[in-house]
Amino acid sequence: GWCNVCKKFKPVIQEVEKEYGTKLQILKIDTDRDEEVAKTFGINTLPLLILYKNGKEEWVNEGLIELSVLTRNIDCYL
Repeated sequence: GWCNVCKKFKPVIQEVEKEYGTKLQILKIDTDRDEEVAKTFGINTLPLLILYKNGKEEWVNEGLIELSVLTRNIDCYL
């Protein structure tokens, strides 16, 4: 299940998927179902966005973020 904040954020993620297509891959983690993954990444705040480029963590955002701010950050690394 998705938390209420994550449900509210879902349209932003869908827009990013549509806008960037094959330029990036979005992985969604269900922290209730995938507790080990949540522990590995130290996830305490949802939603949590981590941008990786070539296997290296480049950018992190905890909590909600506006689409324009998110895309501006993504553009810095593409």
